[in-house]
Amino acid sequence: LKAACERPSLFSQSPETIEQNIRRLVDRFKAEGLTTTDYLKAACERPSLFSQSPETIKNNICNFVDRFKAEGLTTAAYLKAACKLPQLFYQSPETIEQNIRRLVDRFKAEGLTTADYMKAACKQPSLFSQSSETIERNIRGLVDRFKADGLTTADYLKVACERPQLFYQSPETIKNNICNLVDRFKAEGLTTAAYLKAACKLPSLFSQSPETIEQHARIIIETVVGFGLEQNPSEAWKCICRNPMVLSKSEKNLSQSQMYAFMLDYYQKKILKALFSIKKEPRLKAMANLLSVCVVELKEKAESELTKENPVGKKVNASAITDRATDIAIRIFNKKTAQKS
Repeated sequence: LKAACERPSLFSQSPETIEQNIRRLVDRFKAEGLTTTDYLKAACERPSLFSQSPETIKNNICNFVDRFKAEGLTTAAYLKAACKLPQLFYQSPETIEQNIRRLVDRFKAEGLTTADYMKAACKQPSLFSQSSETIERNIRGLVDRFKADGLTTADYLKVACERPQLFYQSPETIKNNICNLVDRFKAEGLTTAAYLKAACKLPSLFSQSPETIEQHARIIIETVVGFGLEQNPSEAWKCICRNPMVLSKSEKNLSQSQMYAFMLDYYQKKILKALFSIKKEPRLKAMANLLSVCVVELKEKAESELTKENPVGKKVNASAITDRATDIAIRIFNKKTAQKS
């Protein structure tokens, strides 16, 4: 009824004709995953689809997919995108192609490919219909703001292809997210350049709320400093920036096992530093001693803490964490020994 109120001709149109339109189109693309349920939802959003010729819609879909077949676009992927953005069922293939090719041409020198942008658009279908000028303005506006801090257009485009909403999100909003978070941890030594490197590894940091990230970061820093791994919070931030994935965990899911997995990176850094300071002959013995100290220390903390109930209410296998520490240490040792010899 809502669809018919938007398109009153549906009230007088023959139900047999409407059914025929829908079933014929769905039958044509059944093998590519289109279902009657999905198409009906799309038609309720865009009522003109109830009365449009299935042949016309079929031609729009097939025509567009053929234009980008060489770049890896499939009919199944485009149909999924069209169900999310129903106007794609009837929009001109020429217009959509023009939007995409123009955008890619504007960033060709910075490494953007049609195949990468197509994947991003299939995840976020609004990109198929967005103006290339608007997207370029968003990307270049943000990069210009953080150019002095080391952000490049090439790096940001890679990030945006992983998290497509960044193509159309306001550069002002993203800028505020970054600057706000850095300001909250300026006293702890966090710099904009370091945080941008972390965000390029974990793209959600560009759009995530500074309040949420601050909450996660403070838990991590308090734990690292509390265990005596670092006296200086700035060193903890360096560790976080190397492993930003830990910032994506909620307080509930930031279990002791994940904290210890994060702390292993700290030990890895210490072992690497020690390797460079060990002279030729004594290094094997000194290295073995260092590994033993690291693993024993970690095991003691693991056994005392990880066997307790974590926030989710499950028990953690302390020996598994210790095994991981040993494995990391041995792999570093073997790699560096081979390089030295």
